[in-house]
Amino acid sequence: MYNIYFAGEKIIVAIDKTSVKMLDTEPLLKYFTFIGSQPEEYVGSIMIGFGGYDNDIRAVYEIPEIREFYANLYNDFPALLLFLSREEFEGNSAFEIFFLMLTELDIAKEKIGGALYRIDKEQSILHVSTSLRAIGKLLEDVDISIDEKVKMVKDIEKAFKVVFSDK
Repeated sequence: MYNIYFAGEKIIVAIDKTSVKMLDTEPLLKYFTFIGSQPEEYVGSIMIGFGGYDNDIRAVYEIPEIREFYANLYNDFPALLLFLSREEFEGNSAFEIFFLMLTELDIAKEKIGGALYRIDKEQSILHVSTSLRAIGKLLEDVDISIDEKVKMVKDIEKAFKVVFSDK
């Protein structure tokens, strides 16, 4: 199960622990298919949260079952990257968490209460390539100008450069 919350122009998709454990992405796929039909309305607006993990001190991208759920969601809807927020929230953007979820975690620096991770750029490039192909297919069926489509792709390229600017 999931819930949708609206926070200004951002949409928070809250996924419950039961769905994560069951790897149940089906309800989310319906929602993402809906927003995929109107990408100009939802590009860069989605933040994904996971409920039921409040007592777990790990970051969501450190929890194996969440990583597995997220990987399944990405495999089922590889255009996900288009819709993820580029704005930072609690230290990371949804866009950056995308890479933390899907690549091997490499500790860059230990810190009190956790670690800072280096995102594998080569693995991330592969995910961006897969995403861009899926986004291209999704945008083929949408009635928006080529300029808007190009802007969406350029926005992803720009956000990718920000994520890897000092890594």
